[in-house]
Amino acid sequence: MDSKKIKLFYLLPIGIVTLYTFFLLYKFENIPDTIPIYGYGDKAKFGKKILIWVPVALNYLILMFIWVLIKNPNKLNLPIEIN
Repeated sequence: MDSKKIKLFYLLPIGIVTLYTFFLLYKFENIPDTIPIYGYGDKAKFGKKILIWVPVALNYLILMFIWVLIKNPNKLNLPIEIN
């Protein structure tokens, strides 16, 4: 695939996460201060609404890591030559 096509295709998840971030900013005041958290099989745990930002931050970190790999494909250690 062409490098420009890969970069253009990469803009799709960035756009989705950015739209979700703006939507979350818009609705953040309407979210209750304590929200249910379902982790480790427990159904009765509650946490603060600030925890909603954890998946957003993880998404941005993963996207930055993928961007570094797109910009430097020689770091992938593939058995074929990359132009």
